Amino acid sequence: MASSPDAAVIDLATKPKDHLTALPSELLHLVFDYVFPTHIEDIAFLQEDVLVRLKKTPHDLEKLAMTCHSLRDELDAWARHWVISHAEIARYKPLKNQKKESSRLMLRAKHCIFCGKYCSRSAILSNGFRCCTKCDLKHWPDKITKTQAKEEFNLRDHQLLPQQHSPVLVKHGANKFPRLRYGTCMTSNIRTTMFLREDVRRLAEAIHGDVEAHMAAQRRAADARKRKMEANAEKKRQMDVEWMRLIAQSTY
Repeated sequence: MASSPDAAVIDLATKPKDHLTALPSELLHLVFDYVFPTHIEDIAFLQEDVLVRLKKTPHDLEKLAMTCHSLRDELDAWARHWVISHAEIARYKPLKNQKKESSRLMLRAKHCIFCGKYCSRSAILSNGFRCCTKCDLKHWPDKITKTQAKEEFNLRDHQLLPQQHSPVLVKHGANKFPRLRYGTCMTSNIRTTMFLREDVRRLAEAIHGDVEAHMAAQRRAADARKRKMEANAEKKRQMDVEWMRLIAQSTY
């Protein structure tokens, strides 16, 4: 049977073109800049065995460097430029031994990415980086917990994290708003989900409109419910008192 003249022809003998290594150094370094920050949003909720495997998994840049010598050289050049430009925190001094020089360029694994102090703590909103508590508060100020976000802005779980909930909720519009950046951590041995307050406020504005007016209306409605409950409780108390009075009269 004759093949169609329009059929695709695949030449397995021709080596495919490597478009990545063909890029100039400037563009490759932009790629490295993008790949460098990593973040596993729900890391605090992962099982211990999964965390152990993650710790043993090489960084994406290391995986990229393993593909060929040219990318390894480009990555080393990018990393050297990075630590030199951050010499104040990295305390970087070039070594004569080139092999050791290449192996020491992963500052992110042992030191705070901002102040350079030895640190085993990860940034809450970018947990691929080591970050001390002081720098985390400085560079990601005004973080709030999921509970605070729900209470302060009258939001629901499926609005804050639609990707973790039923597709039915997504179908009814929970997924039409942009996803919030968030991170998880252990706080007093409790797994906690954290957001930036400003991000949550923007989401609340997209859902409720005027947030202040909406929350004021919610407070008025809550006050009205509280007054109604108190009135009902008082009415019940009076009925109980009257009932006890009638029982006492019938006894005598």
